[in-house]
Amino acid sequence: MCINFHVSETEKNLIEKRIALSGMTKVKFFVEGCLYQAILVKGNIRTFDKIRERLSAIESKLSDMEENPQLTREELLELRTILEMLKFIYKREK
Repeated sequence: MCINFHVSETEKNLIEKRIALSGMTKVKFFVEGCLYQAILVKGNIRTFDKIRERLSAIESKLSDMEENPQLTREELLELRTILEMLKFIYKREK
């Protein structure tokens, strides 16, 4: 799979320097950064709408399973991400 995004020349140079300093390959650097680093978000209506949508879908799945609720790895990662985002938003507001 291929993921593309645009950055400025300055951002590109800074990213390249950070990759070189990390000793990782570009792929490893981006995967580690995207999956395992803290997510810093500013809460807005789109953020909360998406969170509400995903939590509703997961709640529905849990309700359907009553006695033995099981979530996929992806759903568990979604929940973890949502919790990290909310933790950051509410921590910042205090």
